[in-house]
Amino acid sequence: MKRWLSDRLPFLIVGVIPALLLSLGVARFITNHFFARAPFLLDSGLLSGVVYRSGLGLAPPPIACDYATSFYQVYFSPIISALSMLSYVVPVRRFEWFAVVQALVYLPIGFVVYALSSQISARRSLRDLALPLAAALAFSFSGIVIVMVSYPHYEAATPALICLVLAAVVTGRTRLTWIMIALAVSVRQDCGLHVALALAPLVYLKWRGTEMLPSQRRLLVTIAVAVGASLAGFACQRLLWSPVDRLTPVYFGSPHYAHLSWALISERVRDFGTDCQLIYYPFLATVLIAIVRRDARYLFGWAMTIPWFLFNFTAFDGAKAAFSAYTAGPFLVAMFWFYVYGARLAQPARRLSPGVAAALFAVICVSSTLGAYRGRPAITRTVWDMALLQPMDRESVHGFADTLLAHHADFGRVFVDDAVAALVQEGFGLAELWHGQDRPDALAFHTRSSGLSLLPALAANQLDTCVHATRTNLFVCSRAPLPAALFAGVEIQRVPAMFAFTRIARPGVFADDRGVQILTGFSLEGPLGELPRGHYTWTLQLEGTARAQIEIGAVVSSAGEPAISFETTGEVGIRYRVTATSPLVITGAALRRLATDPVAR
Repeated sequence: MKRWLSDRLPFLIVGVIPALLLSLGVARFITNHFFARAPFLLDSGLLSGVVYRSGLGLAPPPIACDYATSFYQVYFSPIISALSMLSYVVPVRRFEWFAVVQALVYLPIGFVVYALSSQISARRSLRDLALPLAAALAFSFSGIVIVMVSYPHYEAATPALICLVLAAVVTGRTRLTWIMIALAVSVRQDCGLHVALALAPLVYLKWRGTEMLPSQRRLLVTIAVAVGASLAGFACQRLLWSPVDRLTPVYFGSPHYAHLSWALISERVRDFGTDCQLIYYPFLATVLIAIVRRDARYLFGWAMTIPWFLFNFTAFDGAKAAFSAYTAGPFLVAMFWFYVYGARLAQPARRLSPGVAAALFAVICVSSTLGAYRGRPAITRTVWDMALLQPMDRESVHGFADTLLAHHADFGRVFVDDAVAALVQEGFGLAELWHGQDRPDALAFHTRSSGLSLLPALAANQLDTCVHATRTNLFVCSRAPLPAALFAGVEIQRVPAMFAFTRIARPGVFADDRGVQILTGFSLEGPLGELPRGHYTWTLQLEGTARAQIEIGAVVSSAGEPAISFETTGEVGIRYRVTATSPLVITGAALRRLATDPVAR
């Protein structure tokens, strides 16, 4: 038993621990993303719909994609078809399944360091495994990985698979090489080309006499197979589907590269310097080590990313030039090249010891994390959401979505914002995505997604009464009060629309299924959003003979009347304050712009 455990100690410590920590962190992030935060329709909503019970053909949800009837028209992704079919027999819902899938997507990253370290050192004591473990953790939670986690995509799997190909090739593991190439190309058809680029420096090193297990012929065959696999993927996509042209609108522009100018390039250079430290910090760290070691070959991995860098830096879509989300992924391979070369490929007399190579590689990875914090400080929330599950009520979120889906017709002409669309995409179409359409009967939204700009729209369309799914940020507002029977099984609060963006739970103030209740002497205050310039009246509907005082800016209602008239000049930051002069229940709050307002006409 002791011998068995000793033999597997490197795998358990350097491989399993980082992989499990990263996968669990990603699963937490996705869970927080859908249940505690405001999910994105593009792309987490879209991709969660593609991978969950969408058949072999991967039919995308119509509300998120109106340009393709199959995901294969965008990318050739057989592995996503396999996961889609598996979802039919797994007893979890779409959001939870997407968390599982994303955990699997990131799992290979945790094994990358082990794939190489296990072949360059025979030592198995805990002390000898400390530095490889540190390197594996630093790589798994490097800034580039964290940025990819923050905007979920399947392509995040490919950098790790390419790293595993590289490790397998230099250590002579042919079977592992073919498996990793097949997996990489099954995620996205162009990944074979990235594999070929990653392996290209090995051909040069072999030609220059570097000792390594694969022969020159084997290297060339492997590169040819990788390229051939990509070409086969492109061919299958073209023969079996009608591919959507994604290159022209995203990368080339029309006419091709007409968008490029010295002003644009200068702006992107400045933005890269400001925002992309997660990429150039590890590059500069590698340059420094290469100078100290007097060996430019440490930079070969970075040299192989030049085509990808230029392709994205010159793209029509500015987000690509910012290397957001998975577009930063190939630079993970560039970082890993340092470890491969320093610990395995450098001349024996100049080769780094396994411990030193792991330690320096960890420093390079940590520099990427430091760069992410300096250039993209919002990344802190991603780390926080990977570490801890935030307060959430999953049943209320599911119940709210199920109500909208089951009683779609009962809401009349109902629209949803992006976050709610990500939750209810199974039963809604693109025409029901809110873009400021006139005269909706109901509007469902997430307060963290829509923001205060929605308040004037609610007032203009007289969507005065809202139902709030408690312990969530989900609301549906309508003209007439919605029947409680629609929300059977969901704990709700009745909230006037003008209070939707106000934190109601406070001393002396609370909400329930009757409305907002304020005890005598207590107040409720909050924002009114960016109201257009004009004259307005605001009227509260109160139960019984209750009295309230309303303040909006410097205007105060008279004699405790639950109504007030005021004027705005289009300024931002208008706030209200409602004070109870006797215990009251607010069942409605109607904000109206005067029809005689000369500005309105």
